[in-house]
Amino acid sequence: AYRLAITDMSNDIFKWPNDMRLRPNILLVLQIDPVVRQKRVEDRAGTGGGASRFNPWDDRLAKDPALGCRILQALNRIEGPREVLSINANLSIDEVLEQARKIVKPAVEKFHRPLTIVVVGTHASGKSTIGTELAKRLGCQFDRELGEIERDANSLVAGGHLHGNGSSTGFDETNGGRDWDDFLHKKECQRDSKCNATRVVETWHIGNAAWYQFRQQQSSMENIDLDRYENSISKHLDSSRVIVVQLTLSSHSVMVRRRENDGRNKDRLPMEDDDKECQELYAALQHDMDILLKNVVEALSLPFLRIHNDNDGEEAINRILCEILSFVEKYKHS
Repeated sequence: AYRLAITDMSNDIFKWPNDMRLRPNILLVLQIDPVVRQKRVEDRAGTGGGASRFNPWDDRLAKDPALGCRILQALNRIEGPREVLSINANLSIDEVLEQARKIVKPAVEKFHRPLTIVVVGTHASGKSTIGTELAKRLGCQFDRELGEIERDANSLVAGGHLHGNGSSTGFDETNGGRDWDDFLHKKECQRDSKCNATRVVETWHIGNAAWYQFRQQQSSMENIDLDRYENSISKHLDSSRVIVVQLTLSSHSVMVRRRENDGRNKDRLPMEDDDKECQELYAALQHDMDILLKNVVEALSLPFLRIHNDNDGEEAINRILCEILSFVEKYKHS
């Protein structure tokens, strides 16, 4: 009777069933030479009790050696696992196990690393709102923007963001707020070192770098050191996977509107001239951050999602959250 070759069968036959909730990350296929397989079948049959004592398939393979080749062809065509990898099964059991261990161990360690989801964006782009709700839906902690935590809310003044800590002088008024940025970078690294679980973090090293660059440029400071931020992210990748989400606005006027509609934005960042200063922040924390993000994302191969967030209200928030959650699901085990 005519037997359809494995290579001629439809791809649909080899796709992992959609109704099976468990989808493997790795499928290990033990590749074995037909001659070696046949010898093992015959050796096991000669130990007493028949080959079926070990595996009923031994009897079938003994009668039809080509069956084993077709099984391997079928296994290699399976679609659904993230990776289908081959192991040389002609070797001893210990050697086969060692091959499997070298493949599986790094994958398991990578799979179980916590996830750091970074939400960045310019002032009033929705980082706190989206970040807080995202953490709730993921059931993880939310780390607020560290600069906001460390500033003394009672001493904030208009234009204080140029000095970092929000006051009229900063740590050192002759240093363009650099001492503040040094302090904040150290604190952010300390917070990273204590992180051993999945979290959503606002601004983080990427946003801190944009703020630092903005303050140094405003103070005409030279020798801007941005490498330390990328190095800190690279170090954190040893213990956590990182996904970056950027919330963007179409213009500075959205920032002005949100400051008028929500007094908390004004409380966080007092200004003397909203229109003028929002234009400056838009340029620094969106346009210039785009360049920073491009460099860091490409250098460290970070999953990156950019979302436009001009609209207000629950419907807009839910739309953005669904988009982020879908993106996270796609990359959380990559």
